[in-house]
Amino acid sequence: MLPAQNELLEKTYQAKQMICPIGLEVEKIHACSNDCILYRGEKYKNLDKCPQCKALRYKEGPSNDGTKTRGGPVKVVWYFPIAPRVHRLFTCAKTAKLLR
Repeated sequence: MLPAQNELLEKTYQAKQMICPIGLEVEKIHACSNDCILYRGEKYKNLDKCPQCKALRYKEGPSNDGTKTRGGPVKVVWYFPIAPRVHRLFTCAKTAKLLR
C-alpha cells in the first residue's frame, strides 16, 4: 500500500490520492492547539477559542489593508471511523473466517 521505498508521503494531496480508492471515510475535526478539546458536538462546534486555555481556534493573518483576517484552523485531527473499516474487513468471506 505504501510507495516503493516504503515511506510515507510528504504532501496531504498525495495521501488523499492513496486513501480515496480504498474507500475509507475521513472526518476532519478542529482541535485546540494545546490538546484541551475537540471542536465538535453542540457544546463546542461554534466556539472561536478554547474555553479552558483561551487559545484561538483559527490562525490570524494580515490582509492587504492591514486588518487581521481569519485563516484556517490551528490544528486539525483526522478521524477514521472504525465501523466502515471493520465492515470492509468482513466483506470477504475468507478474511472474515480468519478474523473470527
